Amino acid sequence: MDGNRTTATIPTTGTLSRRLGALAAAAPAAPAIEHVAGGRIARLDRAALLRRAARLAAGLRAVRPGPGADPPVVPIVLRHDPDLVPLFVAGLLAGVRPCVLAWPTPRLDRGRWAESFRRLLEAVEAPLVVTRGDLASVVDSAAPTGARAIDVADLLAATDDLRSRRHEIAAGGLLDGMDDVEAALDPTAVAFLQFSSGTTGTPKGLGLSHRAVLEQVAAYARAIDLGPGDRVVSWLPLYHDMGLVAATLLPLLAGVPVTMLDPMEWVARPALLLEHVARSRATLCWQPNFAFEFLARAVPREAGVPDL
Repeated sequence: MDGNRTTATIPTTGTLSRRLGALAAAAPAAPAIEHVAGGRIARLDRAALLRRAARLAAGLRAVRPGPGADPPVVPIVLRHDPDLVPLFVAGLLAGVRPCVLAWPTPRLDRGRWAESFRRLLEAVEAPLVVTRGDLASVVDSAAPTGARAIDVADLLAATDDLRSRRHEIAAGGLLDGMDDVEAALDPTAVAFLQFSSGTTGTPKGLGLSHRAVLEQVAAYARAIDLGPGDRVVSWLPLYHDMGLVAATLLPLLAGVPVTMLDPMEWVARPALLLEHVARSRATLCWQPNFAFEFLARAVPREAGVPDL
């Protein structure tokens, strides 16, 4: 380790949303996410991420079913979307259990995807699925009875009452505006669900608590000496555990900015990853082994890509 580096210290008490709120309160304008799509870059600083999440959380609370024995699981099915991370955080703020699921890419057999998707929703008894645009009809046609698709735009429209606007403004003041929500959250309770890939059988869901995730990312940050000088670039989808935990939650909870690329754009043009690593001066990039091999084959050294 570099003796001059400062390693991020991630508290292992409290909740994931409390940690994000504390980071935003400490440095509201610090960069959090760059969303890259179609050659354009949309940026969210820490405060903007939390404000967007608070508005979406108000929408989730407005449309979620009445209280039950356990918080409902709310799957998120989106393509590469600038609201994906804010929606995930919104689920934490709304007191539901968010779960990012794969969307039906052109390479997937639509029938097999629909059958797997239906089984997953039945297993977690999901009352609704958050999606966007044309995916809503696809989700509705595959969802079991009792589950319905809701568009991100409808969540935002559901916040057009005074109480929701007050909550959003309060969350703009960051930590204070989340106290009522945080008071009801148990750090040892399940924060979100993560499903296995399903390559060896039916995908299996794992409930991860706030405390377990904080302890994992805190240990991970120490192990790799993650600090304020780092930056992450990733094309990994968030329904993949490496994409969600290592390449997204770890840096966000450590206060390290993340550049998120469209997985489909990366597949079509692998050099995109190297270009954004060079542009953002990134220090970390997670990929499975096959992706490194694909990158080495697809991007020859003489192709004019940055020399990293």
